[in-house]
Amino acid sequence: MAVDKLVFNGFSNSSLVLDGSAAVLPNGILKLANGSSYAYTKGHAFFPSPIQLRNSTDGSIFSFSATFIFAMLHTLPLEEGDGIAFFLAAHTNFTGTGISGDFGLPAEDDDGSKSLDHILSIELDTLHNEKFGDIDDNHVGININSLNSSQSSPAGYYTDEPYSILHPLRLKSGEEMQLWIDYDHRRMQLNVTLAPVPMAKPKRPLLSATHNLSKVLLDHMYVGFSSSSSAALYISGHFIAGFCFRLDGKPASLQYSKLPKINTSDLPDHVTYGTGRGSSIYWPDILTSLPLIYASALGGAISMPVIIYLIIVRRCRRYQELHEDWEVEFGPHRFSFKELFKATDGFVDQQLLGVGGFGKVYKGVLPSSKLEVGVKVMSHDSKQGMKEFVAEVISMGRLRHRNLVQLLGYCRRKGELLLVYEYMPNGSLDKYLNYISPELARLGKATKATDVFAFCAFILEVACGRRPIGMNSSGELQMLVDIVLRFWQRDLILCMLDPRLGGEFVTEEAALVLKLGLLCSHPSPASRPSMRIVMQYLSGDVLLPEMPESYRSIRSFSEMQVEGDQQLDENPLRQYLSVQTKRV
Repeated sequence: MAVDKLVFNGFSNSSLVLDGSAAVLPNGILKLANGSSYAYTKGHAFFPSPIQLRNSTDGSIFSFSATFIFAMLHTLPLEEGDGIAFFLAAHTNFTGTGISGDFGLPAEDDDGSKSLDHILSIELDTLHNEKFGDIDDNHVGININSLNSSQSSPAGYYTDEPYSILHPLRLKSGEEMQLWIDYDHRRMQLNVTLAPVPMAKPKRPLLSATHNLSKVLLDHMYVGFSSSSSAALYISGHFIAGFCFRLDGKPASLQYSKLPKINTSDLPDHVTYGTGRGSSIYWPDILTSLPLIYASALGGAISMPVIIYLIIVRRCRRYQELHEDWEVEFGPHRFSFKELFKATDGFVDQQLLGVGGFGKVYKGVLPSSKLEVGVKVMSHDSKQGMKEFVAEVISMGRLRHRNLVQLLGYCRRKGELLLVYEYMPNGSLDKYLNYISPELARLGKATKATDVFAFCAFILEVACGRRPIGMNSSGELQMLVDIVLRFWQRDLILCMLDPRLGGEFVTEEAALVLKLGLLCSHPSPASRPSMRIVMQYLSGDVLLPEMPESYRSIRSFSEMQVEGDQQLDENPLRQYLSVQTKRV
């Protein structure tokens, strides 16, 4: 059909084709989801004739825009509405669907054919369904020939201020919201924007995707809405107050003053369904039947209060925390244990990032902000210095530096302290230190001295442009530090510098780095300088001392004596070299 605009400021006397649970209320509101059912239900509403979406001259897709105002009302705790989907589809034969979370649209190969070909849908999803890769139970998604979103985002909007953050919206809150869908065929850009009514359309879209829809949309496509609800009981549903669709880049808009108001208190006694259905639903009958339904449920579950009580007690114990009066001033920096428990999926091993001397670290995603975090779980004695410790933690959290991991806050439970950090996607520094000391390989205990050894092995690797362990021409293991040592013994230490530097370095600084690497590689931890002294050497505040004379007469560091004047025996040395080789 050759039309370039569809406008519905309310749906009274409209020519929409309705099926399933879809209905137009007397006040002009389009209702999609059924209001009282224990079974899966679906409803569709679409313009009766397909819209021409291609230019008949060159076959290109027209740019288009659409907007509609909606509300989703879930009033009882047993509800599980799936949401609303706006669609452009090659057909409207949506039979055979019945999967929770499918919006009443056809599933993959629903009737043995490719029934999902040539369908573009924008979903307002209120059911978390892992089958379809949903990110949560409150998101907006772009679906192309699939019920799995190619792109999705938690529901919300951005203001027009610079560096605006996402302001979250709860789709099934019952509040009126407006969605805009805009496609530019020249840039092949599809934008989806959401905002609460009556806020103007934000400049920044919630979703923006680049996709060539000429491979998805046919010459003529049906325009409409689809919705479904899972097995649940509620007397509200999914409503649309107005809709506008325009072609050729013209912005879609609605006249707010002409729109009917969505209000559950105005639900009518009698609702007639769409064309050819001849069925009806009588609201007083539903309301009258509710006490019978609840009485029946109560009679069949006489022990339910006890079970519910035990569940509540268990949940309370699971999320129990320690709170003291002195923590009030730290309130903004405190997370609830329940929030961190959900963020880490219950501190499961799959979320474990690492284990250190102070506890375990888990990866998590905060449910409210979707921010990725690292959660460190530490043991503590709540009676000794906890107030001072938390105060110091919060002070650290106020520090801002590009080289410091940002501390976001904390949580306290009996026997546990949880610290919440900004998540570092590149992982821990120890993954890049190939580098470990002999006593760490032998004893398995990390100390400040082992950190000094690892750091200086790292600077040798950078300065020389070589891995810390390699093979010589005979296939034998060679330690980088031993090679640097031999070149220093011949006064040729600068020859060890990475040739890719091309001679562009300060001689004194290069020599300092190489000598410092040797000094910190001493097998005896007591002979290594502290990290504070190392930094003073590097900054030039303290002069590097002359290298020990004993360095002149040895062939490798493995020959040097270690703690207690005990020589490294063959087995620990072999273990040390083996561990180093595996890390490389």
